[in-house]
Amino acid sequence: MPQKKKDSFGIDKPVTEVHADHELFLQAFEKPTQIYRYLRSRNILSPIFLQRTLYYMRGRMSRSHKNRMSFKLDYLLDKVTQKSERQSERPASFLNICFSGFHDGKLEGALGDVARVETFIVKMCHKKRKESSSPLMQVSVGTQDVNINPPEGEGCGGGGGGGGRNSTLSIPIHNYTSSNGHQVKSYVLIFRVSLVHDQENACEPVMKRRRMSRSSSQECQESNLNNVGNTTMNGNSVNGGDGHSSMGSIYVGELVMFDRHGRCLLTPGKYELVLDCHSGESPQLCKTSPKKNASWESIDTLKLDGIFNNIPILKFSLNWNNENTASSLERPRLRPLKPLDVVLANNASTKPKPQGVPSPEAPQLVLYQFVYNNNSRQQTEARRDFHCPWCSLNCMALYSLLKHLKLCHARFSFTYVPHPKGARIDVSLNECYDGSYAGNPQDLVAMPAGFAFSRSGPTRRTPTTTVLVCRPKRPKPSLSEFLEQDDNDFDLPRSYILGHNRLYHHTMTCLPIQPHELDEDSEGEHDSEWVRHKTQMMIDEFSDVNEGEKELMKMWNLHVMKYNFVGDSQIPLACAMFLETHGTELLRKSLYRNFVLHMISLHDFGLIGTGVVYKSILHLQN
Repeated sequence: MPQKKKDSFGIDKPVTEVHADHELFLQAFEKPTQIYRYLRSRNILSPIFLQRTLYYMRGRMSRSHKNRMSFKLDYLLDKVTQKSERQSERPASFLNICFSGFHDGKLEGALGDVARVETFIVKMCHKKRKESSSPLMQVSVGTQDVNINPPEGEGCGGGGGGGGRNSTLSIPIHNYTSSNGHQVKSYVLIFRVSLVHDQENACEPVMKRRRMSRSSSQECQESNLNNVGNTTMNGNSVNGGDGHSSMGSIYVGELVMFDRHGRCLLTPGKYELVLDCHSGESPQLCKTSPKKNASWESIDTLKLDGIFNNIPILKFSLNWNNENTASSLERPRLRPLKPLDVVLANNASTKPKPQGVPSPEAPQLVLYQFVYNNNSRQQTEARRDFHCPWCSLNCMALYSLLKHLKLCHARFSFTYVPHPKGARIDVSLNECYDGSYAGNPQDLVAMPAGFAFSRSGPTRRTPTTTVLVCRPKRPKPSLSEFLEQDDNDFDLPRSYILGHNRLYHHTMTCLPIQPHELDEDSEGEHDSEWVRHKTQMMIDEFSDVNEGEKELMKMWNLHVMKYNFVGDSQIPLACAMFLETHGTELLRKSLYRNFVLHMISLHDFGLIGTGVVYKSILHLQN
């Protein structure tokens, strides 16, 4: 971060003061910055959420949801069906080939001459039982003139004899269908380049020599297609010959269009096809399918640099289209047309602005002012974009940047201050940040890892509630919420689930209530098991009381403890409920006299009257 080294008077600070100021700055911002840089690296590798899904990051969402209103579930099936149909069909109705030129380093004197390229489609059919070889059917689909050794950068629309419309070939799709009842196994594109450059015509004009080469090439076209040498193809390429003479030469190359499963191998792009050279007369007719002869080659001493400089290459571009581009190809324009300047005055002129295209705005200046050392020192960093300084996230807008800083970097406090040149953001340490867990408290006391898959039986989990869809009425985005407020509780959002994500504790033990204890009202039970057991042990320790009195006092104390009778007015009710619950047990254990003495003791202390004593004894006798 660039630091200011001068005070308000413009006087340079001493070196010791600069170092001390730097140490204070690092002491305040180094640790939180390291934490957020680590979180940035972790979120890049394994993001917890996507930034474009946040409501305040509208600039990062490139998709629109206009089709959601008219969406139906059947559209998914239609979409998959249409996609499968497109994959099963042929690429397009026309195969368009645009020839760029014929290149051969050994034909240096033939610069500017024209070579004729004749294209054939060879259909390789399945052979029948009595046939010794696979039948081949060849069809000539067109002839084009291309330049020899054209300059670099001159495409199929460039000048010369090979430029313009004549160097483009469009092959319709009906040429790829079977004929004569044969089942076609594959298709092969064969290019035959005819070049006639006799020594007798070496000193003749170029146009006359070109006419003679065309006449000789037409004679060669009357003969059938020759057998093609070994050529390997997958995209761009294949085998080529080295030696060729300056006499009448024919160059041949092939490209396999479809494999044995009917899949197209010719993808759109630019191709450089290496050709085989056949000097002199035309080779013999290709009566059988080309054979693949295996051979061992050593590539240890092979030099790859300049390997294609001295062999004949045919350059062309290939694409699939539904239109015949051979009749509609135009030469590209060198530069786009510019609108004319409209002169309004002698020294002023205006240019028409395109409609609907917003003019690019200058990047807004964002100043980060880091305040530290009890707000007595500050350093400033200037940026001209809306990237977060800690996680390098492009927020696309000032409001999104401030919202991101406030919600994702809570260790700092950010205050927005308007600035004439843009915006200023005051950054300071958040004194209220304690690093405590702000999520669901039940997660802290949840069952240990692996306990849910134990063999001790089913275990209850912590009940949770997750908001799947929430569309609150949000206020309009405004920078006023990031200004310095007097009240810290300004416009704080309320929780959508009140009281659910809370952790409850036992009153007596202060321990958190576990998920399996939620159905038990432990706070309403005053006679827990350990208290009942402790009470009985204390009564057994009396030595001056007989066994009958001990047994009666155990029953009475546990009864009062269970129902929590706390007032004198509740004692008559306690006696009646005691007889209803334990009356039969008193008679079975022969505790009638002990109960009568207990009632008289309660009367002596003034807790019950004589009527209550009479009714209780009468109730027990009946």
